[in-house]
Amino acid sequence: MGYRSDVVNAIAFDGKDKLFSFLTECRLNNVIDKEGLDCYQVKVHKYKPYIDEVAKFVYILHAEFNDVKWYESYSGVKQHVDMRELANTKGFPTCYLRIGEDLDDIDQIVFAEHDTEETFEFFWWDYGYEVERSFCLDRNDTTLTMQDFLKTNRSSDDGQQPETSESQDTVSA
Repeated sequence: MGYRSDVVNAIAFDGKDKLFSFLTECRLNNVIDKEGLDCYQVKVHKYKPYIDEVAKFVYILHAEFNDVKWYESYSGVKQHVDMRELANTKGFPTCYLRIGEDLDDIDQIVFAEHDTEETFEFFWWDYGYEVERSFCLDRNDTTLTMQDFLKTNRSSDDGQQPETSESQDTVSA
């Protein structure tokens, strides 16, 4: 069993050539193996320039891992950490998000040129990276307030679907 997490590892490049060069260096120096690299996708975003700047594209090397044992001592995990750390030393913006099983177990580690708390908000947030805890319920079930249930249903359980107030004409309590 063990403790499980959901993880995002992302590195941004302001040009295709920089991304290719970085990937080549990672493979030549055995920072990450082919299997580890196959976990990644490349997301292409159009950079939103200021008025006097020319538009360009940003390439984001992006990997998502769901319901995994994310321990840096594991070799499969270590290579992703090492790749992100190499990107940091080269000055490429990186984003690491990890959501653990406990409600307060969330890591947001970002690195960018100015490396401030605003970096995440003004750089990574623009590309859709944010932590959100949520749950999903099946919306197809009939849902009644307790008052409606007590008003509209008989006390015996006959195995039938509960009647909603919309489907009954009159019920006496």
